[in-house]
Amino acid sequence: MGGSIHIHGTGSSIVDTVFICRIHGSVRRGQLFESPDHLLDLVVSDLEQLRAGGVKPTTGDTRCIVFGHLTRMGIWKLRATWDSAIPVQERLRRFSAILTEYGDPQNIIDAVARQSSLPTRRLSEPSSIYHQDNRDAVSF
Repeated sequence: MGGSIHIHGTGSSIVDTVFICRIHGSVRRGQLFESPDHLLDLVVSDLEQLRAGGVKPTTGDTRCIVFGHLTRMGIWKLRATWDSAIPVQERLRRFSAILTEYGDPQNIIDAVARQSSLPTRRLSEPSSIYHQDNRDAVSF
């Protein structure tokens, strides 16, 4: 069990990211990003879904979502070569190297802030990132 404190008006996150690492499964291709621009699209889509649910995302929420997607991609990219016998410092170095492939996460957070003045999609216009055909999945 865990808990966290969120101080109203501070921009802290009310969003949490949970990771479930499986040996086998599938993931939609649209969730596997290779560029900061695609990561930005995923984050914007997530924020749109929160707004559609009545949540007013903060900068902290955006930060949580950005680092959640980066962590997920780090896990994805390292899954085939992960070796728990390697010293922790080396595993952390490898993970950090994957995350830096996408540049400075603050750039994505700043880009989201710049886009916040743009109109959001209507609820009847679903984000194509999440509403893809399940047949377009990558198995692992």
